[in-house]
Amino acid sequence: MFDGKRRMRILFAVILLASVASGCANGPSRDPAAKELASTKYDPHALDVFHVALAPGSDEEGNVLSSETFEATVEDILRGRSRHKATVSGLEENQLYSYRFGDGHRAWSESYTFQTQAEGNFNILFFGDPQIGAGDGTWIDADGWDRTVTAATEMFPDTAFLVSSGDQVNKASDLSQYDGWFFPEELTAYPVMTIAGIHDDSPFTDYFNVPNETGLGEDSEGSDFYFTYGNTLFMALNSQSSDIAEHKEAMELAIAESPDATHRIVFLHKSLYSSANHALDEDVLILRAGLVPVFDELDIDAVLMGHDHVYVRTYQMKGDGVVWEVVYNEEGVSVDPDGTVYLTGNSSSGSKYYDMQEASVYERYAAVALQLEEPTYMNIKVTDDSLTFTTYKVSDLSVVDEYRIVKTLGE
Repeated sequence: MFDGKRRMRILFAVILLASVASGCANGPSRDPAAKELASTKYDPHALDVFHVALAPGSDEEGNVLSSETFEATVEDILRGRSRHKATVSGLEENQLYSYRFGDGHRAWSESYTFQTQAEGNFNILFFGDPQIGAGDGTWIDADGWDRTVTAATEMFPDTAFLVSSGDQVNKASDLSQYDGWFFPEELTAYPVMTIAGIHDDSPFTDYFNVPNETGLGEDSEGSDFYFTYGNTLFMALNSQSSDIAEHKEAMELAIAESPDATHRIVFLHKSLYSSANHALDEDVLILRAGLVPVFDELDIDAVLMGHDHVYVRTYQMKGDGVVWEVVYNEEGVSVDPDGTVYLTGNSSSGSKYYDMQEASVYERYAAVALQLEEPTYMNIKVTDDSLTFTTYKVSDLSVVDEYRIVKTLGE
């Protein structure tokens, strides 16, 4: 995003293939070599760029780039600011890239870097509602969010992308809260899949560019979207819409585009199975009644959610009931389980926590239900035949919970 005082025609200026980087950590950095190269071609001027949002693409195929320019679309938004979106194609796996922004004339931003991942097994990081501004102050919340993102990416530097489960901010019209959400420097180096929450409101589309929007399940915050990464199909539903038929159509469209995906994972903001304040909300129960049969029909492996600021992992669920006949191997891993597992992420910033309901509300479906009242995050490890969900405390990086599914493919 650019400040309106410097109205820009072109946003995404240059992507440079910086080096082949096998095993290179995927952390944020400034690239002096890219800056030096730029200075030999242009008369540099400082360009103030902020709210840089990298998003996962619709696929991961293509050829290596070597200093290429991409032109962006430009739209005016709030308070004299403008939104700029560009799609970068042709990225190759296992490469380190440098990028920067320009105005189409002579002004350039500083350079940033990001690393694409190698083919094969991968992991992603899932963060429950940051909701910057819901706690003791915007910058107190932003500091907590920054600590969580830093801790998670330091533990898993080769992460493919990050997921923020919705309610990025508490009050979408307060631009300082988005300043707080974008505060972690790591967000310039990792793609982030952001889910629309109830507090994000229509400014959500001002800040984030999502792939393969279907136009289904649509409201002012956007619509359902999807993409593939490796062997996995990821589908994001806009839970602000209760149109079950459209959500089903969006997922069927995504599955038809990637019928051979080994794993199918769905993200949405409102938790269908939680244990705190929102567990019995009417809108949540309506979505549960409508979506769970669809997830059963479409063989969804896992559904990851936020909204209730608590950690919950269900048993394997099918038809709104627990699947009790699950086979476990000698390591305690579920093998070819029927149904779907539902996971709710707690606050990743520590801005707000909700009190637990009485156990009778959630004990029939919750294998684990915890209100730790401290920030957590989840790592999802994906292999050819397995999904592993591990949740960590930020304070000491201890494991809160781990659950693994193994599939006996081809049998």
